[in-house]
Amino acid sequence: MWKSRTKITEIVNGKEKINTERAILLEEATWEKASEWLALQQVIDLEETQEKQKDKIDEVKWRLKLYENFPIQELVRRGILTGTRDVNALISQTKQLFGITNLSEELFPQAINYRKTDFPGVNKKNLGVWLKLSEIASVRINSQFSVPAYDEYGLTELLKKFSGMSTQEETGVSLIFEELRKVWVIVVVLKHFEKTKIDGACYWNEKVDKPVVVLSLRYHRLDNFWFTLSHEIGHIIKHKDFLKANENSFIEFGNIDNLGEAQKQQEVEADKFAQDVLIDEDIRKGLIKTPFLTPRTISFFSTKGNVHPAILIWRLKFENILPYGVMSRITNKRVDDGIPKEHTMWTL
Repeated sequence: MWKSRTKITEIVNGKEKINTERAILLEEATWEKASEWLALQQVIDLEETQEKQKDKIDEVKWRLKLYENFPIQELVRRGILTGTRDVNALISQTKQLFGITNLSEELFPQAINYRKTDFPGVNKKNLGVWLKLSEIASVRINSQFSVPAYDEYGLTELLKKFSGMSTQEETGVSLIFEELRKVWVIVVVLKHFEKTKIDGACYWNEKVDKPVVVLSLRYHRLDNFWFTLSHEIGHIIKHKDFLKANENSFIEFGNIDNLGEAQKQQEVEADKFAQDVLIDEDIRKGLIKTPFLTPRTISFFSTKGNVHPAILIWRLKFENILPYGVMSRITNKRVDDGIPKEHTMWTL
């Protein structure tokens, strides 16, 4: 039976698989060795398996590419994307959200390219996602509130109220978003993504022709909120031409050691701007000259300078006059509850 022409034809045509016994029978019936028949069957099995697994292999490749370029798990956890096992559905959501056709496309190239030296531990792709989401949010905020056009004079006048507004804690935090909208500045609060270590950023959004400030609230503290906000506005006031050229965005990692000299100078200028906006120079000098700094002393200068005591303590720590960790009861004031939901867009 095994040597019948019909059976051999079935084996050769792939209707019967070649096992060891059949390979020996085929060797007797043909000029080919049994080992060669077995090798042929292995090739056939491999090709059949590859064909069956093709869709799964493609799915794995696309899933790897998607997760390599986007923090998908975080995006799903925050409700920005809808969780699904269907990788094609995830890809479709991602492309639609970010307005892209290619998963490898740079989302925010002008910002990513601004830093000429890599920052250790910073994931540039996650940073691009964070900035692109802030851009999307800023367009929505602009549309929702009909933010007026450029008003640098109004912004300069508003800055004079910053220190006083800081004393109102949550109320002041909420109010500053509204006041900034009136003078053309859009502020977006968006939690940082893993491996970005970012405090804030600012750039000029051409889609709405306005500057955008993005805050991550990485530390959630009142002093960090007001300083980072004032710092970014300092960039807008002092370095507006760079922003409007759409070639540069200012991204704050809290460390300027890796920057070029020109960039370092811009960061120093923004730091100085923020310090001057928040703390009167006479108040700062009075604090420095005080031999024994206590919470009561800080409270005295806070009242005199119309500025929240946490900001004064931050300044003293920055100048190494006070060690970090002291007076934490004052400095650990959180600002989360004061952030308007319309400006968070997604979960803090």
